[in-house]
Parts: sequence; C-alpha cells; structure tokens
Amino acid sequence: MNEWSMYLHVIGDAMNNLVVIVNACIIKYCVGLGDARFFSDPITSLLMCTALFVQTLPLITQSSLILMETAPESISEDIEDIDELKRVISGFDHVVDVHEVHLWRLDQSTTLCTAHVVVQSDDASVIMRTLDRIKGFLHENGLHSSSVQVELIGTRCRLEECTHEAGTQGCIVLSSATDTHCLDIVCDPGSGRQAECAARSCCAATGAVE
Repeated sequence: MNEWSMYLHVIGDAMNNLVVIVNACIIKYCVGLGDARFFSDPITSLLMCTALFVQTLPLITQSSLILMETAPESISEDIEDIDELKRVISGFDHVVDVHEVHLWRLDQSTTLCTAHVVVQSDDASVIMRTLDRIKGFLHENGLHSSSVQVELIGTRCRLEECTHEAGTQGCIVLSSATDTHCLDIVCDPGSGRQAECAARSCCAATGAVE
C-alpha cells in the first residue's frame, strides 16, 4: 500500500509537468483558436485530477478499513469467513464448542485472531495437542498472530446431556441435568462458591448455575 502511494505521487508529479508543457504549447502556438485555447488549462487540469482521484479512492478506502481494524473480507482461499472457521475447528477431536471468535487487521498482511475453544478432556497432553492443532490450522490460513483460550469440561460428562446456551454477554453455558461434572465454563459447581462466582459473571443472567 505504501509503494502504491509513492507510485501515485510520482505519477501525479509527472502528469502535472506534462500538462503544464502541453498547455503552454497550446496557448503559445494555437493562436488560431483565439481565446478558446485558454480553456485547455482548466480542462486538462480537471482530467488529471479526475484520473488521480479514481486511482486514490481505493487506497483511501483500504487505509480507512485497516485503521478501523475491520475483519478481512476473506480469511484464506479455503476459509471464507468466521462462521466457516468456527465450523472447521468445531470438527476437531475433543472440541465441543468454539465461540468469541474475533478477527481484525493491523495492516495488509497481518490479521489477528482471538477465540475461546471448549475442549473435553482430562488429559493435559490431549489438550495441548488439540491446541497445537488449532494453532497450526490458523497458521495454515494466514492467521499467524492468534490467542486461543481453552475452556475445559470433564470427560465424564456425556455430550448428548450438555446444552449450549448463549448468555446475555456472550457467555457460553454448559449444563447437564444428570451429571454435575459437566461444568459451567465460567462457574464451576464443584468449587463450592458457585453463588459468588455467578454473581460476578455473565452466568448470573442465564440462570444455569444452581
């Protein structure tokens, strides 16, 4: 983008010098046109400004989108948007849910990513392998600067007993009617402090913590 800006600047200076030379020749040598020859200066100036504006507008648009840290239009050739990114990661072994996924650009080539991934396992090595696989997948799709927060639930909870409900502040709640080991991601019923925890988290609004 910086190179394109310099290119436009150089081309603009070159066009300006060329227009001045052409206008000077028309005014000096095309006397037969009378006073009409003087219109060549504003006409050619307007044409030059229009051409530069058309070339500069996309540059201004792209720069504005980057300054506002917007998400890229497309993540990679294989992954079109965030929904598809979540769908692929959700298909990994031991991954129960993916939420709070955010993408934003720092420049033309750097896109940052943050995500919360719910992993069901009691084995630390499995959890780390799952995290490495997720990070590797993000790298393969051009997301080299990423932060993945792993949220754990125990393996004794059967997935068919768990429900996923979106809280009022984006909190994902896991609950089970038959197995208390299926933990709420934010408020652990086994901690003995679930009431205090719920009062300080978005779980309080969902009513999922007993």
